[in-house]
Formats: sequence, C-alpha cells, structure tokens
Amino acid sequence: MQLFPKKLHLALSTVLFIACHGSAIEPVSGKSIVDQCDNMNDRTLEPVLQKLAKGNIVHSIKGANGGYFIADPDNLTVRDVMETMLDAPDTSKYSFSGLEDITHDVFTDVFNTMLEHNSYTTITQLKLNAQEKGYAPSEYPVLTFSI
Repeated sequence: MQLFPKKLHLALSTVLFIACHGSAIEPVSGKSIVDQCDNMNDRTLEPVLQKLAKGNIVHSIKGANGGYFIADPDNLTVRDVMETMLDAPDTSKYSFSGLEDITHDVFTDVFNTMLEHNSYTTITQLKLNAQEKGYAPSEYPVLTFSI
C-alpha cells in the first residue's frame, strides 16, 4: 500500500518539471513532459494537468506554441499541489457502530499535519534543490561559443 497516491507523485513531479523548464514566454508542452518521463503516456498525464490547471497550479497556453507554465513559483507551495490533488479523509465507507468519529478524527489530524508540514516548501525551493543536484537548468543561460 502506498502512503501517497501515484497521481500526487506525478502531479508534484510535473509541477517541478514545468517550473524548471517552462515560463509564460516558453511554456512546456504536454508532449515534452511525457517524453521526459519513463513509462508515461498522454492519457496518464492529461487528467493530472487538467486538475492542476483547474486548481490554478499550472497555467496553460493554447495553440501550436502552447503548453504549461507556473505563474508564481515563489508563492506556490507543495501544500497547494497536495490540496489540489488529494481529497480530505473520508471514513464513511467502513462504519463500526460509532467508531467512525474516532477514526475520522485520527485521519483528519494526520492529513492536516501533512498539509501544514508542506505549507512552507515552495516550488522555487524545490527548483533550487534540483539545480543544486545538477538537474534543472539555471536561471541564466550558459554561454557557449567557438572561434
């Protein structure tokens, strides 16, 4: 059993990829995201991107040169992505004569603690971590030339 749904992992990875490689001027296409991820296809990514766009996590530009970008990665947190992708705990499916209130309280506390813990990590911070590990391109282009 996974602690976090695969869609959450995909969503956070996609947001980080878009933050590292895209901008409003040069958005990242869905195809380039799929091409850079192992074992993924358009049908896997599209619902995640739709949910992220609906939650104002990513912004999309339509057209031939369109794609996705993050408008304000300095103020976008991991919590924002989690809240967009995760539902609050629902313990109503399995009911044991009044015990659902107790289990609901436990799961709600865990859920809220998890969200609170991720309230302070911004997408910009994740991007900087990626740059330090040599993954993400830096903000400034590397100048290369030959004579």
